[in-house]
Amino acid sequence: MKAIYPGKLNLIAPLISNFFLAAYTLINFSTFHASLAKPIGWRPTFKVIKKPHEVNLQIYLFNTSLQYYNMWLSLLGSILCVLVMFLISWFTALLTLATVLALYLIVAYRKPGEVALHKFNINLDSIFF
Repeated sequence: MKAIYPGKLNLIAPLISNFFLAAYTLINFSTFHASLAKPIGWRPTFKVIKKPHEVNLQIYLFNTSLQYYNMWLSLLGSILCVLVMFLISWFTALLTLATVLALYLIVAYRKPGEVALHKFNINLDSIFF
């Protein structure tokens, strides 16, 4: 709490802003990567209903499906977030990116999904056998 005494909040504002921008960067890049990989369940479309009372609603919804999402726009948003991070403060941007990379490497090294799956299989085996 000593870092946030009155008048010194501007010292940590760039760091907080960069962590928020890092979150937006990861969300944008995740949507870009999901579009690039084309998994079965990924369909980011929105249906627009203008005048459904004039025609059969089901046929109208099927024919007027407009896609507002563009994968390249997500990549552009991700790049712009990183650019704004460096424009705010290059030092805190490097600190933020190093922190995100460290967290990614820790998760990749520990593989928490495999450990949880192994424990889940052991629990299922003890229940059914």
